[in-house]
Order: sequence, then C-alpha cells, then structure tokens
Amino acid sequence: MIESLNIHGVATYVDTPQAMSDLRANNFVFGANGAGKTTISRLVADPANQNHRGCAVHWKSGLALKTFVYNADFVSHNFNTDHIGGVFTVGEQAVDAAAKLATLKTSHAALLEEIKQLRRTLDGDADGIGKRGELAAAHASLVDQCWIQKQAHDEAFAPAFKGVRGDRAKFCERVLQEVASNTAALHPIATLRERAATVFAATPEIEPIVELPSPAPLESVGASLIFSKVVVGKADVDVAALISRLGISDWVKQGQRHLAHSDGVCPLCQQQVPDDLAARLEQYFDESFAADMREVGAAADAYRRAADAWSREVDRITQLVPSRLDMAELRIRAEAVAGRLQANILLVDQKVREPSKVVQLESLEEGATAFLDLLRARNVEVKAHNDLVQNIGREREDLAQQVWRFLTGDVLSAPLQEYKGKAAGLDKAIASLTSQIQTKSNDLARIDTDIRSLEQSVVGVQPTVDRINGLLTSYGFRSFSLERVSSGNLYRLRRPDGAAARQTLSEGERTFISFLYFYFLLEGSTSETGTLVDRIAVIDDPISSLDSDVLFIVSGLVQRLLERARSGTDRIKQVFVLTHNVHFHREASFNSTRRGALLKEESYWLVRKTSNASTIERCDKNPISSAYDLLWEELRRGAPYQPSIQNSMRRILDTYFKLLGGIDPLELTGRLPHDDQVICRSLLSWVNAGSHNAFDDLHMAMNGADVDKQVSVFKRLFAAANQLPHYEMMMQT
Repeated sequence: MIESLNIHGVATYVDTPQAMSDLRANNFVFGANGAGKTTISRLVADPANQNHRGCAVHWKSGLALKTFVYNADFVSHNFNTDHIGGVFTVGEQAVDAAAKLATLKTSHAALLEEIKQLRRTLDGDADGIGKRGELAAAHASLVDQCWIQKQAHDEAFAPAFKGVRGDRAKFCERVLQEVASNTAALHPIATLRERAATVFAATPEIEPIVELPSPAPLESVGASLIFSKVVVGKADVDVAALISRLGISDWVKQGQRHLAHSDGVCPLCQQQVPDDLAARLEQYFDESFAADMREVGAAADAYRRAADAWSREVDRITQLVPSRLDMAELRIRAEAVAGRLQANILLVDQKVREPSKVVQLESLEEGATAFLDLLRARNVEVKAHNDLVQNIGREREDLAQQVWRFLTGDVLSAPLQEYKGKAAGLDKAIASLTSQIQTKSNDLARIDTDIRSLEQSVVGVQPTVDRINGLLTSYGFRSFSLERVSSGNLYRLRRPDGAAARQTLSEGERTFISFLYFYFLLEGSTSETGTLVDRIAVIDDPISSLDSDVLFIVSGLVQRLLERARSGTDRIKQVFVLTHNVHFHREASFNSTRRGALLKEESYWLVRKTSNASTIERCDKNPISSAYDLLWEELRRGAPYQPSIQNSMRRILDTYFKLLGGIDPLELTGRLPHDDQVICRSLLSWVNAGSHNAFDDLHMAMNGADVDKQVSVFKRLFAAANQLPHYEMMMQT
C-alpha cells in the first residue's frame, strides 16, 4: 500500500510541500475540474516522470505494488486506435488450474507477509524503529558521548584529533578504530597534558649544551708537594746554622740578589760584610735550592694559569645566561669557588716569596662540584629536550596514540563497553533477519516462477470479452459490443452489423466502455503473467455526462472495488477515487456501516485551486454530505472566495426560497434598501443564465469588494424573510 504522497511544486500545485499522509485502503479526493486531481493520479501512475521531480510515492514496508490508474491518459492510450490490448484472465473452465493458482497465491501472500514482518522487525515502521534503528540509535548515543569528550579535551590535544575535529561521525569512527588497534600505554591525563604542552606546541629549537669547566688542573697543581716543602739553603755551610737558627732564609735570599751591587755593604742592614760572604751565601743557596725554587715557581705559574682558565670559563657561562638555569644560584656558587681560588693564589704567591714556608692550598672540589652539578642537571634537561626536538614527528605520533588510548581506555571505556554489548546483539539479530529475508525472498521468487508458468498455461483474453459483453447487455448497451480480433490477443469495438464502433461511440458510451475495460483489467493483466499480483486502483473522474442510471452502475462497480480493498484479503489492496461530481462522490463513498465518524479504512481529501495554485487538505469527515450543504461550505470558508461563490449564493437562494419555500427571491429584494436591491438583482441574475450546477464554469469576474457586498446582502435577504436562524444554522455560527 501507499503510505503517503509528497506533492511539491508540480503542475498547478503551490511551490511548498503538499503531502497526503497516513493513507488508508479507501481514499476519496474531491475537487472541482482543473483543481489538480489528475496530477495526483499521474504521480501514482509514473513517479519517475521528469515532471514529478521533487515528488515522491512512499510505500508501506518499502514494497511497491502494481498500480492501475484510470484517467484521461488511460482512455487516450487504450481507445485511440481500433484495436484494444487484450486482458488476460483465468477462464471459468480452468477450475483445477485456478485452484492451484489460488493456492500458490495464498502461499505467495503468506511469504510476502512474513517478509514484511521481518522487514518491519529489521527496519521498523510507524510503531517502532526496528533493529537497524536500534543500532543506529545506540551508535548515535555513542557519537554524542564521544563528541562530549572531544570537546572536553580538544584544547589540549587538538593535534591528536587532526582530520576528525569537525565531524562528529568521523570522530566516533576513529574512536572505534582505536579501540580495535591502539596498544599504547595508558597514562594519566595530567602526564599527557604536560607532554602535550611541549610536544604539541610550535616546533621547538635545539638548545646548546654548556661545556663544563674542569677543576682537575687546579686540584692537580694544588696538590703538588712543593707547596708543603721547606725550601732552604745547604746545611753544612758555616752560615747555615745562623740562618737556620734565626729562620731568616727567605730574608737572606732576598738580600743575596742585591749583594753584588752593594759595594761590600749589606743591602739589608748597611753594615760592612766580609769579603767571602757572597761566596758562602752562594754555597748556602746551592743548585738544589735553585731547583726547588724553579719547581715552586713553575707550580705557582701553573696554578695561576689554571685559575685564570677556570675564571674565564665561569665568566663565559654566566654571561651566556643559559636557559633552564637558576642564574642567581649559579652566580652564588661561582663566587664561592672564586673566593677560595683567590685565597689559594695568595698562598701560592706567598710560597714564591717565602719558599721556606709551608702552604696548604684549600680544596675547590666541594664548591666546584656544587657549581658543576647545576650545569650538569641543566644539560641533562637540554639533552632530553634536544632528543625530543630531533624526534618530534615520532614523539607527536606516540603522544597522539597515548591520547586516543586514554580516551578509549579511560573516559569512554564504559560507553564503549555498553555500545559493544548492544551492537553485538543487534548485529547478530540483523544478520539473522537479513538471512531469513533472503531465504524467504528466494522462496517467493520460486513461487512467482511457478505462478507465471501456470498462468501462461491457463489464462486467456476471451473470458474478459464474454464478461464485458454480458455486462453491456444487462445494462442495456446493445448498440455495440467487444470482440476478439482473430489475428491475436487484441479486442475491437463493433456494431451489431459488424462495423467498427470506436469512432461512432457517444461520449457516454465511450466513457462507460473504457471504465468497464479498466474494471476488468484490475481482474487480470495485459500479459500472460501477473494476473494474481497485488495491485492498487486509482480512479480519476470516471463520470462526466453519463445519465443517472449509468452513474449508479459505475458507482456500484467502484463500491465493489472499495469493499475488496477494505477486506484486506483481496489482491486489490488500495483504492483512490478522485472526482468533481457531487452525486458520484456520494454514491461511491456510501457505506451503510458508517455512523457519522470515518471508518478506519478510509480517508477524505479536498483539492482546491486559489490564485492559479492548488492545495490539498485532509478532512476529518466526508466533505460532501449533500449538494446543498456543499454550496454553504463554499460560503463558510470565507475570503478569499472561490470564483464560483456568486453562483453558490444564487443556487442557495434558488433552492431554499423558490424550490422549497415557494418564494421567488426577486420578491424579497423589495424589502431591502435601494442600494442593496441593485446588488441583490445582479446576484439573482444568474437564474436566467442557465447556471444550475454548483461547479459550472460560468461565473462573474471576481472583485473582492463586490463579493463582500454580495455576501452581506445575501445574509440580509434571509433576515428580510425572517429566515435568519436557517442562515446561522447553515453558516454554523
């Protein structure tokens, strides 16, 4: 069955979505000629037509049925040539074959219903979303939860989400991929954020490693034994005892340097010295002493050079101001070493001046180590940083993997487990349902093959000829009949004398025979197969100028089709009746079981055209209760009025006052004011125009102001005749 029709911007319809939804087994569409009914029938007949772009036919459970549409196109296609396509049906003589076909059809219908139920369980319907819908809902919930976590961590980990940051579905898909493949270690969020601040920042630069000064030269020279050695002259010289006793070796050595230039006078005490004093002093300060003094001097120079080298390196480092260092602390530690170094240099200088004194240089190890430890710690950090920079691509990839692992293994762990459990069960159910549908569809195809094969052996076009001619005779149409063309499976219309009848048929005869042909086409098929497939009938204005007897015949046939569709067991599953004829609509829609409210198997629709644009609306009851009520319905709708509104008002006055009350409405005009009489006479002038049908094409030119005046005068006529209660009842005020 058709569940709904979407009509959008096609033919005369307004360019906004027009929908016929919740369609039933019986559907009635009423509207004036040209309102847009045929557009609906053409949409059902050929939804794929380019003229129907933007429109759609929605089938229940997605199963499209064969459609049979009776409209002007059907009549033109089938009755514009002398030969008419044959209608294949099962003849009455093929009783056994018909029974077998019926059995196959029953099996076919049962399988089709089972497939529908399976598809309903799989894909859902108006009462449920089905297993696929449940899976989609579970996935949508997971998508939402994944997106919440993405937004919560996007600022810190944006590079890890590259490529899926702007798409909710893709982000969730990536999460599911990572669940299946990510083997990275699981780290706390704080650790990941700390690393991300560096790794995901702008690509950092390589930082220099500070070369560390070595205190080893200072320590090595400072440990020289020469500084702790008492350097004095030769002990066996006669002046040695005196010098040693007085401890004046260093003082005597200094004086010796000037003795050669003092003209025999002691350069220190200014006394005359013995002639051999210089010789004795030279004996005292012999080569051994000189060697010790050279060693002292060399050690002193080496220490000074090492101290100078250390100081230059320290100055270089402190002026460089390396990153990742507490420079204040570094300078404090450098100054501590410099202070000790300066004290040692003073001791070295003293040893040079007074070689007989023992000096003990202070060790720099503790201070230098403290100074160097700061630099070493900094260099360790710099090396780690530089290693990171040199491997930034790999580091970023590793961190991204760890971020995804955090999402899947921590914050999304519970939702993923819940989804995994649901999805596993639903996937299994979907696979099972899909398999069952495929199996039953294969069975259905085999039954279809059997039906086609059996139909080809028992169907024919002659039974349709016999039944149509029988109806024509019983209804009094004896001036023409249908006969089979001997050359094939075709028909032609003939007169009793054998002459071709198609071109000489009256309009009523042509309409009646075309509808009978359509009626029996619904019983069969235009080919040897397909006679028993389910189908939908669309009947668009089958009555034009037929007499009342044939109107009742056609409406009776239509009622049979409606009853078959209502039963739910016939191969005619749905019927659409579209008409502009009030009497035909009333007869076709008559149902003795209806008690005011609509039956559950039916729907009613009205098609209207206003300002050259059609609209369609659903009715909560049969809109055509009587022709007289229909005239009032046009008036009750109010502005903007239909083009036939003046005719409707004239017909109401003519029916109520003249036909029912025996009062000529023209006599009532004298009871109105003069200006109103003119308006009233123009309205009543329709009585002489021969307009006696509510939907005749004849009407006055529409003018909004004039119509409002006519409507006002129309009401005053009822007041003038003391019939205002009837007006108010019919206007439902």
